[in-house]
Amino acid sequence: MRDVKDKYLEIEDTNVIICDWSRANFFPYTVATANTRVVGPMIGIVIQQLCKFFNVTEDSFHIIGHSLGSHIAGYAGKFLNGKLGEITGLDPAGPYYEGLKDTRARLWHTDALFVQSIHTDATHLLESFGFGTYETFSHIDIYPNGGRTQPGCDQERSTAIQTEGLLYGVRRLIMCNHQRAIEFFKESMIDPESTPFAYACDSFEAFDRGECSECGLDGSRCTILGMMAQKYRSFIKNPDQTIGRRYFLTTSPHNIFFKFQYLVRIKTSKTNPFNIMGRILLKFVNFYDDQKSDAHFNQKDEKFLSSTSYQHVLVTDINPNDLNSIVFKWTHGWTLFKKRIFIENIEVVPLSTRSGFIRSSQHELFETEKSNGIVNDEEVVFDRESVIQERRSKRNNLA
Repeated sequence: MRDVKDKYLEIEDTNVIICDWSRANFFPYTVATANTRVVGPMIGIVIQQLCKFFNVTEDSFHIIGHSLGSHIAGYAGKFLNGKLGEITGLDPAGPYYEGLKDTRARLWHTDALFVQSIHTDATHLLESFGFGTYETFSHIDIYPNGGRTQPGCDQERSTAIQTEGLLYGVRRLIMCNHQRAIEFFKESMIDPESTPFAYACDSFEAFDRGECSECGLDGSRCTILGMMAQKYRSFIKNPDQTIGRRYFLTTSPHNIFFKFQYLVRIKTSKTNPFNIMGRILLKFVNFYDDQKSDAHFNQKDEKFLSSTSYQHVLVTDINPNDLNSIVFKWTHGWTLFKKRIFIENIEVVPLSTRSGFIRSSQHELFETEKSNGIVNDEEVVFDRESVIQERRSKRNNLA
């Protein structure tokens, strides 16, 4: 959290107070949990005194807490009767809090004027060392990559012991998903090129299938993770409408986490043979051909039928304004015979923007002039539809 303090002081002329409750945050976990109910009101008392002696108001305070610290922020907010300006819960702790019906005993959306929670480790503790929770209790509950496990953590776990020693490696083994919420929040403070838009959806699987890619007429179906959430609250006319919703986004496995999200829709043609199985790898290429970014369209073998559209949400390094072409390649597993897949077009819909404004429903079609199908393991370039039409027009004029 000291890194978060340093980032704050870099970007804003503000006062930052760190609460070191390490002496009360110790094993057993039951004791640390009980101590949160003491530390929270004590922070509330400090804020009361600051308001009394320095002519400030409760709504000018923003409390950021990680894990148990999220619930401490909630207790502070309750002590101040919900007058706090903002609370950000970074992977709020789940054990001993999940399932509690008494909202006085946990972080809740009434604890501040605006409450945001970022969930990154919601797998149950007994299943996979999960320290977070999948429940919703804030004005905005955001679940990067589904909120249960984070891409890149498996690799960090396997290498940390070798590169950074036993003690740190074991900590990484247990805490990587839980700590990732802090990393996401820190990155949101540096004005990332790609705005981390999150979209309301019933599940991460539905979001990945491209079923939730619109912000809605009032903007309430999308939000922005981290520091910018407060700045763009005006998108949401009635924050009460968002309570109980889950917002999802996809990130990169490694820093920088906030890359460009795309909804990618691949349409097979009528001539596509029935029952083609395989995996698709797409390579996004910019206009200067000096930046390329690979993205797996489907992680597992998928069946591709004729005249059918398939869609997934992908993350790449390429800015939508710079996207020039897409290189298509598919694999069919081990086989003695080459097979062909026939693709009519690839449609991409940007889900992240540099400016941070609500995304308009823009999209771009990419086509190839290769008409005899794409052999497995062959790379074929799909150009913008406008480029293909221009080529055809020139050929017709020459004819």
